[in-house]
Amino acid sequence: MSENGEVIEGEVTTLAVREQVGMVLTPSQAKAQLQQLQEFVASVMVEGTGLRSHPGMGNKKTLLKPGAEKLNEVYGYAPYVEVLDKIEDWHSSPRSFQYTIKCILRNKRTDV
Repeated sequence: MSENGEVIEGEVTTLAVREQVGMVLTPSQAKAQLQQLQEFVASVMVEGTGLRSHPGMGNKKTLLKPGAEKLNEVYGYAPYVEVLDKIEDWHSSPRSFQYTIKCILRNKRTDV
């Protein structure tokens, strides 16, 4: 979502995975973390700011940029963003913009 409240659409095309070594949590640890996340969403995320419902989608909600930023803080991640390609047409009506962005989340404690 942009600063003026417009919804910004995009898609994730790739996800880099450094290493897969099997499960990192036991089922009981995973359940406990999921419960913590659900409590966080219920108590901290604000409808329309962190999450948004869409008509016809039932209880399904969309995570908005401010909500994602809150989750980054809670889990200790910092985003590093790089613009790989951009097309900006300031003269068309309506104006047209297209960006290819690379975003890497790094753990603030380990920088991984």
